[in-house]
Parts: sequence; C-alpha cells; structure tokens
Amino acid sequence: AYRASQSWRSLFRVDQLLQGKRPHTVSGTQAQGLLNACKKARFRTRPAQKEDGLLKVARRLYNDPGLQLRRPGQRDGMLATLGPRPAEQVIVVLATGSGKTLIVMVGAALEGAATTILILPTVALRGNMLVRLGKVALKHYVWSPGSSKSAPLVIMSAEAACTESFLEYANRLADRQRLDRIVIDECHLTITANDYRRCMSQLGWYVRRVQTQTVWLTATLPP
Repeated sequence: AYRASQSWRSLFRVDQLLQGKRPHTVSGTQAQGLLNACKKARFRTRPAQKEDGLLKVARRLYNDPGLQLRRPGQRDGMLATLGPRPAEQVIVVLATGSGKTLIVMVGAALEGAATTILILPTVALRGNMLVRLGKVALKHYVWSPGSSKSAPLVIMSAEAACTESFLEYANRLADRQRLDRIVIDECHLTITANDYRRCMSQLGWYVRRVQTQTVWLTATLPP
C-alpha cells in the first residue's frame, strides 16, 4: 500500500514535480527542449459552462431532455473539468458505469471546443467507446502515429501516446490553441500494469510534455 501511495503521489505531483520514466529513446537534451517549449506555451482559454449549461449540452448530445447528472461525483468531476473555474489537473474516481465518459463527451461537444485527446489503454475500452460514439452526434477520429488529422474527440491507444509522433501532434495542436485537454481513462493502469506494459510506466512522462489540462479517470484507484 505504501509503494502504491508513493506512486500516486509521484504521478499526480501531490508534493513534487513529476519526472516520470523517461523512455530510453528520448535524450536528456530532447527532454529539456520539450520542457522549455512547455514553459513558453500559453494555456488555451477553454470554453466553460455553469452546471445548467453543461446539463443542456449533455441532453442535446444524447437527445434526452430528462437526462440528469446521476451521482455527486459525476457532477463534481464535470464542474472541475468544464465549469467556470476548471482545474488544470483533475482526477475523477467513479465506479464503472457511473458516467465518467459523459464528462469527456460533453467537453468535446461544447460550443467553441477544440480537441479533446482521449487515451484508452485497452482494446475493449476503445471498442466500447466507438459503439457509444456511434449513438451520438459527436465527430471523432481514431489517431495513429504519423497522422495530422484532428476532430473534437481524438481517440488513441496508450502505445500510440508513448511516441515522439504523439508529442509532435499534441504540441502542434497546443501551439495553435486547438487542444483543450488530454484525458487518460483507466489511469490506475499506470501503476498496476507498469511491470508488464512498458508504455504504462511511460505514459505520464509523455502526457506531461504537453501543456494542457489533464483529466485522469479511474474506478479503482489503489491506496
């Protein structure tokens, strides 16, 4: 439990700046250059809404005039991410099926929204998300390294996110003020799966090299 707690403290920078596991393919000079670029970048002024405005967008998105934010945690997570005073880093811990995905979709559907990057670390998650997106009017794109195409919601695997191509893509969007946030679903895997999936131990390092809001979603946060 102590090791897990220390890992979360490092990942979310509770009391120190995240250094992360720098991949061996990235040199110290490259890493410093990326950090310097981040310091010079300006945060985009993202579209924000009060609770009633966010609920209106959610109802329109799902074509359900009776839709409600079902749980306090869902409401709090949505306001922390998309409300009038959004945080630059948000951790949302909600049980499976409690509406974490709604936060992502509403953010991408707001008027004036740019791009939300959604990192889904498993094939099953990506399949489920594509099924959901097929039922709502939200443009999306499944990104792979080397692509420059964007959409309100860009979906990618953890492996794709742990590449220099991802850094070039995401930082290009950020430099053009066209990136709203990066969302990492099932983020506990950065701790629980890092022994057998190298990209999970490196994911935080790559995400931190892009200056934008980061949203970490999980149902099973370790102690």
